[in-house]
Amino acid sequence: MPPLNLADRVYVREAMARRTFAMGEYQIGRITGKASINVGYPVLDPTEAVQAIIFAALDLVWLTQLAAAAHLPSGTALMVLDRQGTVVVRYPDPEHWMGQSLPEDALVRGIMTHPGEGTGEVAGLDAIPRLYAFTPLRGSPARDGLTLSLGIPTTVAFSDVYHRLVRHLVGLDGVALLAMAAAYVLGQHWILRPVQALVQATHQLGTGDLSARTGLPHRPAELYALAHGFDAMATSLEQLTQRHALILEAVGEGICGLNQQGQVIFANPAAARLAGYDVDELLGHALHTRLHHTYPNGTPYPWEACPTLATLRTGKSPCTSRWRHRRPPRSRCT
Repeated sequence: MPPLNLADRVYVREAMARRTFAMGEYQIGRITGKASINVGYPVLDPTEAVQAIIFAALDLVWLTQLAAAAHLPSGTALMVLDRQGTVVVRYPDPEHWMGQSLPEDALVRGIMTHPGEGTGEVAGLDAIPRLYAFTPLRGSPARDGLTLSLGIPTTVAFSDVYHRLVRHLVGLDGVALLAMAAAYVLGQHWILRPVQALVQATHQLGTGDLSARTGLPHRPAELYALAHGFDAMATSLEQLTQRHALILEAVGEGICGLNQQGQVIFANPAAARLAGYDVDELLGHALHTRLHHTYPNGTPYPWEACPTLATLRTGKSPCTSRWRHRRPPRSRCT
């Protein structure tokens, strides 16, 4: 076999220039004819001059077999790149990728632009999303040697996390449903029920029904305390109204109350007898139309000239000595 000149090999030039261990690139060996990675180590004399280069060739097929024997998790991709972005070893499918230069691939570009160790999530050479970690091979310079990358599919890497997340979400949904159910029950019992009872009792009281009560029990909660206060107020108002009614009925003088429109809002029996009506026939009606105010000659006052209405408008009480009132024909007043 004739001698071979290896001076053009990268690892030889670097071993001589740096006087230290050097690693080459992907190549087809001139002697073996196989894909390999060669390394060189200089032999120095006492003056540190290079006397010789010891080199060795690493068979890449052996590296592929070593990767296959590692029993990596399903879907894991192992790859070794040289400094030029050429795939030295790739498992699985080594026969498809070995020796290909892929400097524009996203994964390869990320490894080459970030020398040293690193991690990332990217689609690999087979377009499968993986979580990758990469590092220079031990003893290999970060920029000039080989870089090993290992990628685990995201579905495998996150499977446990996904399962836990699903369990937690299901549990959270259950807790949320329980919380909503509890909020509904508590809201109905502690908020909606007392509010509805207060609104209904207030409406009844506003229509004049003094017997209106919320019917809620006395509890320390704010709405229940408010309902208790409302019931106490309604009871006091009913009792006061009853006392006033007793007083009005017992008074011998006729007493009649009007609103700003001149309508009778209360009248005692004496007032009703004087007017010739029953109490119910006066309540809610205009006093002017019920008593038929007239001039001394018997001519009815017009509505706008009614002295009673004038008193309501001005607040001044005019002399009534010359007023005359007509009772209905059926009047039973004596």
